[in-house]
Amino acid sequence: NHPPALQILEIILTALSENNFPKANNGLSITFDYSSDNCRASLGGSLEKFIIYANNPTFGFMIDCDEWSIEKVGTIIAGSPTRVSIDVCVYMCNVYSFLQ
Repeated sequence: NHPPALQILEIILTALSENNFPKANNGLSITFDYSSDNCRASLGGSLEKFIIYANNPTFGFMIDCDEWSIEKVGTIIAGSPTRVSIDVCVYMCNVYSFLQ
């Protein structure tokens, strides 16, 4: 039994915003744990390689951000007797980093 996609997104964004709490790269470790097998394989299959990859401009701005918000949530496709419900994982997020 897994948490719904929105809850996973909130867990990941919170962990990334506090990336080095309670230990170094904890947020990236949590993000890696929730990633798919295909994602992990494409990045070399190890947390260490994922951490190196994550410091790119597209992904890196979420690490240690000061604030984030979810602006739009996708729909949920109802389950049936032979299939569980599916969260359509299309989320619009705002992430802010303020210069000190």
